[in-house]
Amino acid sequence: MAARSSYPQGRNPLRSLQVAAGVAVLAVGCGDGSPPDTEGAPIGRRPTGVSVPAEVTKGAHPARRCGECHAAIHQTWAASAHANADRSPIYRAMRRASGRDDCDRCHAPLRAWVPGDERLAAEGVTCDVCHTLRDVRPDRHDAALELDLTSAVRYGPRCDAEDHYFHRMGCSPLFSRSELCGGCHQRNAHTSEAVEFGHDGPAAVADVTCQSCHMPGVLGEVAVGWSAGTTVSDHGMYGPGDELRARAIELRLRVVPEDRRLRVELEVTNADAGHSLPSGLPGRRIVVRVAGIGADGAAIAGDEWIYAKILVDGSGVEVPFHVAQRVQSDTCLAPGEVRHERSWLPRDGVVEVRAEVLEHALSATIAKAVGVSMPEPVQLTSARAEVPPP
Repeated sequence: MAARSSYPQGRNPLRSLQVAAGVAVLAVGCGDGSPPDTEGAPIGRRPTGVSVPAEVTKGAHPARRCGECHAAIHQTWAASAHANADRSPIYRAMRRASGRDDCDRCHAPLRAWVPGDERLAAEGVTCDVCHTLRDVRPDRHDAALELDLTSAVRYGPRCDAEDHYFHRMGCSPLFSRSELCGGCHQRNAHTSEAVEFGHDGPAAVADVTCQSCHMPGVLGEVAVGWSAGTTVSDHGMYGPGDELRARAIELRLRVVPEDRRLRVELEVTNADAGHSLPSGLPGRRIVVRVAGIGADGAAIAGDEWIYAKILVDGSGVEVPFHVAQRVQSDTCLAPGEVRHERSWLPRDGVVEVRAEVLEHALSATIAKAVGVSMPEPVQLTSARAEVPPP
């Protein structure tokens, strides 16, 4: 379908198939391979008619090209899980262990589109994965991303940006909805029908989307030469300074002396996540630990609790998700849930009680099964209380 030769100025909505000539769409995921329907996601601002050489805009571009104009955003993205989606040791180990390559549809969506350019494919969820998205169609059995990689349009949430020589600007409401993320984060389709897991969706609060938390607005530069004081979506996925992790869980500690022992009461709250913790890949752990500390700073005694979804095989042994047959237990902390834990520690020699909440990327059992070293845990929060002398 040919695009119109000229467009009036403004932000009048267009349908997907009107944005450029010869739009080609790649549906990434399971299915019959049939082309998408003609009722694609509506696109906001009309192109201004800037001519862009075909050799510049054809196909996908490596992130470094985008970084020439969007340096600050590129730097933040480069350290994110999206940038490392195809390169992380855990993912590569899981992929080898499973013997499957259909994981690429989310971890390296461009591999199917640019099979001759492995460097670009290995960039994972790179700039041209998200910003060429025309539509996302998540369901229980699929992770379908409809990409437009042949036109010169790059889509985003802004409707006030002007076209320039490298690409035209497309404004899409999809970028302000959780559906944008749901194509991959809705559910993992690789397990058996008996085992389903994945992101349980944003909290049922008006106007709260995945982007509200994971891509908060920060002051920054959209592109070189952009006016100062602009609000830009953070592309690190955890907010500046990893603040999303820092505020996700609240921990309260209370110590009550009882004769020769200490009653330790913990209140653990999923205070700020719109989904269960931990979320995503089964094998992740939230570990709550408490310890009595002596005068020399050494731990005298302790206790711990594990919050996780544990998948097992037919004999009840914890296994990676791709060979799991059932969910043995699910103790993940639901959005807004408050969990009360209690422990007793010896009073003798304990001068302080310390508690901490740790996030583990994998359990030791699964790490061993797929042949990867256990990653260091991340401390989410901690608390401490002094013990009065007897």
